Amino acid sequence: MINYALTTKERVKAKIDITVAGLDSVIDQMIASATSKIETMCGGRRFLETTYTNEIYDGSFMDKNSPSVPYLILKNAPVSTLTSLQYRSGTRTSPSWVDFPADNYEPMNARGIVKVDLPSGFQNIRVTYTAGYKIDFTDEYDAAKHTLPFEVSNLCEKMVIKMIKKRESEGKSQETLRDSTINWGSFIDNEDKDVITRYRRVTIV
Repeated sequence: MINYALTTKERVKAKIDITVAGLDSVIDQMIASATSKIETMCGGRRFLETTYTNEIYDGSFMDKNSPSVPYLILKNAPVSTLTSLQYRSGTRTSPSWVDFPADNYEPMNARGIVKVDLPSGFQNIRVTYTAGYKIDFTDEYDAAKHTLPFEVSNLCEKMVIKMIKKRESEGKSQETLRDSTINWGSFIDNEDKDVITRYRRVTIV
């Protein structure tokens, strides 16, 4: 099982009263597939708390049709630690990275946004930070160990259960997804789309 999975096979099996282990391998594959799809639909974010080192962003644009904005939207959230925020001086081929003075920016950690006046430029900002949710389904009610929103894990479980039912309706017994074609559009209803919208990251990079 991938360590950033948005649910577990035990949770999926409990919801549809599967007690045997015969489908464990394929359920793990389905969870990985559903996790990947959810992360992609949410702007390519990773939900598991992860450290991102020297992630590159564009600065502001000196263009009257594209006015600069006093903030930087990070690719991942919520932010637990903002380690460094730097801008590039020198040339692109011989850069010198300079720290923003601490008084010149303000992290909005829950939203993954940094309020800062960015210098103009292309790929001239870099950030090191830790963001995402703690995932530990063995202690899912302990906020110190598990902070993944329940509606996200519930969405992943719904998608996996629909995949299982699709396999059953097609009479498939082989423990693999290689021969399965998944039409994600039919697996995601309006309620699910609302969840995706709430967690989608929109960044300017």
